[in-house]
Amino acid sequence: MTIQLPSSRTHTFKVWRFALVQVIAATAALLALGSAQAQGLLRIDALGQTYTAAKPVAGSLSRLTFYRPANDTGAEAVSVYIDGAYHTSLNKSGYAEACLKPGTTDIGLRRVEGATDVRNPINVARVTLQNGQQQFLRVSDQPGVQLLPQAISPTQAAGELTQTRQQIHTVSRATSVVPCEDAPAVAVAPIAVPLPPQVISLASDALFPFGKSGLNDMLQGGRTALDAVINRVKTEYSSVDSIKVIGHSDPIGRPVTKQIISSQRAQTVRDYISSNGLQSARIVSEGRADSELAISGCGNQPTAPTIQCNEPNRRVAIEITGTRR
Repeated sequence: MTIQLPSSRTHTFKVWRFALVQVIAATAALLALGSAQAQGLLRIDALGQTYTAAKPVAGSLSRLTFYRPANDTGAEAVSVYIDGAYHTSLNKSGYAEACLKPGTTDIGLRRVEGATDVRNPINVARVTLQNGQQQFLRVSDQPGVQLLPQAISPTQAAGELTQTRQQIHTVSRATSVVPCEDAPAVAVAPIAVPLPPQVISLASDALFPFGKSGLNDMLQGGRTALDAVINRVKTEYSSVDSIKVIGHSDPIGRPVTKQIISSQRAQTVRDYISSNGLQSARIVSEGRADSELAISGCGNQPTAPTIQCNEPNRRVAIEITGTRR
């Protein structure tokens, strides 16, 4: 938003003349109210509810928020004019809003000081309004400073507006002010958080005899276990992105042999589940030998106790990635 003073003195004079009659009437009303208040006959609270931030304005409009800070030391009231027409009078700690069409508009300010306010000038500044923007104008009357609206950042204005209340005792006569419209609500799609892969681990000793890895070598109990995994995937997942089958071996034997048997067992399991109901899923296999032991400290000698101790290390892990039901 930019603010500039109009270059035409004629425009300022017209604004002053147009507002003069209105100010005289408003002043008379204020004096009458003041007299009634002084006699204890009438009490009017010019300020209403505490400021609350408005919703974003429609893109075809611009919303102006005028406010006077609580520590303003100037006149008791400052009248605000929009394009030469009276809009409101702001008391200290008061705020008012107006919605206008985007473009340029003239904002005039005049001190209200009882019967003498008709001789106070209307200081006019030109404001550029942007589409769909909330713009804040501070009205601060300080001694020795020309009374003009000050454009304030939303962050700074938010802190000062918490101490203000809505100006409720005036009626706008500015024809360029239009009803405010909120911007349409933007539907925010929920962010899909991918779930970590589900890992199903099967003991190799339940799938294959010790040292074996072929499909013909697979035990009947191993086939039953893999059929249960296939049914579980079909039941729990609405779609499957990928399946990774990882073979693991124990530390017994030569490195090459361990790598071969872990890879072959993974490949056999991959082929089985692919040919028994999950052929539409992307299935890959990998052998990792004894690089990821489930337990350690069993040793690597081919003795009966060592083979038994290393049983948890001989396994096939099936990692499933997809959308669960």
